[in-house]
Amino acid sequence: MRGFLGSCSRGLLGIAMAAEPALSQAPARRPMVADVRVLDTAGASVEGADVAVVRGLGDRRASGTTDARGRASLSIDDAQGDYQLVVRKIGYNRSDQFFRGVPGRLSFDIVMHRSAQSLAPVRVTAREDLKRKSYFIDADEIAKHADELIDASDILRKLKPDMVCGRSCNPWGGVATRARSSARACPISTPNPGGCPRASSSPPSGGMSRTNAWVNGRRILMIDTDPVCQAGKRGALSGLSAGAMQVLCEILPEHIEQIQYVDEFDNSIGKVGSNSALFIVLKNGVVYEPGKVSYVRQPSRGLPGIQASVPGIQTTSSGTPDVLPHRDSTTAPHDSTAPLPAYRYRLLGVYDQDTGDVIEGARVVDVNTGSYVNTSPTGTVSLMFLPEGESLLRIAKPGYEDLNLTVDIGPTATTPLTLLMKKKPEDQ
Repeated sequence: MRGFLGSCSRGLLGIAMAAEPALSQAPARRPMVADVRVLDTAGASVEGADVAVVRGLGDRRASGTTDARGRASLSIDDAQGDYQLVVRKIGYNRSDQFFRGVPGRLSFDIVMHRSAQSLAPVRVTAREDLKRKSYFIDADEIAKHADELIDASDILRKLKPDMVCGRSCNPWGGVATRARSSARACPISTPNPGGCPRASSSPPSGGMSRTNAWVNGRRILMIDTDPVCQAGKRGALSGLSAGAMQVLCEILPEHIEQIQYVDEFDNSIGKVGSNSALFIVLKNGVVYEPGKVSYVRQPSRGLPGIQASVPGIQTTSSGTPDVLPHRDSTTAPHDSTAPLPAYRYRLLGVYDQDTGDVIEGARVVDVNTGSYVNTSPTGTVSLMFLPEGESLLRIAKPGYEDLNLTVDIGPTATTPLTLLMKKKPEDQ
């Protein structure tokens, strides 16, 4: 008996010892390595930029700092799902790019824009700061409250209730609440002479609803609503229309670059439905389609099994690039595989109307998409970030009156544009 047990033990031990090499030879899952190069708008390397790969709003999976060549490499083991690359440096605007995590090496070229350094006069700054505090929020501020936010509606409910209907309207609604006009009571919803609607005790049924919400420069006119989302339209959100509420429910907070509310007194955009409206700008690589939750863009081409979907990313495992055009509010869209024709680089210069001095740091905004660039120290910008055809531009600079104009980009429209900005009366 002892001999039998001994032989069994030796047999089991042999099996275990034989299994060890087999286990050690099992193929390990390759990590994801993000090779990042950070440049400024002049093409110079940016040293000392903080680079992080983030999951969700604030879950840092890897981080590092760019070297003298503007490069950093970040590695994540067993990376799957959606990630965003966040690049920050004092003196520059923050840059974000979303992408789908896959094993192997991914290359990112990030262009950072310097933030405007000039200060507006005190009186203008005080007024604009108050309006911005109430009507504007960006990705950094959203990330500070990551644990509290489920979707974009939570941003208005918990952080920016003034965006529901403006500082001079009570967003809680109620028949007793009055504003200067019936339309003023609920600007994001259909005008209601009885004031903002009260939240219903039971969730409303689904159906099409109007909305004055804009996403990446596109107005969402009508949208299907669902009872689950509409159940949250209460309290501070009672003043929203069912349609605006639905749009907010469908956008994840980590996908948002910025939200801005434009009240009925602001005519700077000058488009139908642009007053008393929410303007939502999404981060690079994020797509929103009404009726779906916002998601990371899938590649239009590439290798089987490779799902890199970020503009400017090359899947280098086989040397085949997968580059997608994109929109964001700090960088110009550019497909590195196809050089743009010369007319796409049409120039625009901005100058002081009274002195003729160049105006540096004026913001040139494509109203249709929310994309923008700032004028250089020579007061000029290239309009390569605009699509071909006709675009509506807004030029803004603290202390100056805004300019609005229509610009054509095409083979027959190549003449440089010279614009003169007039100082506001109180600043002259």
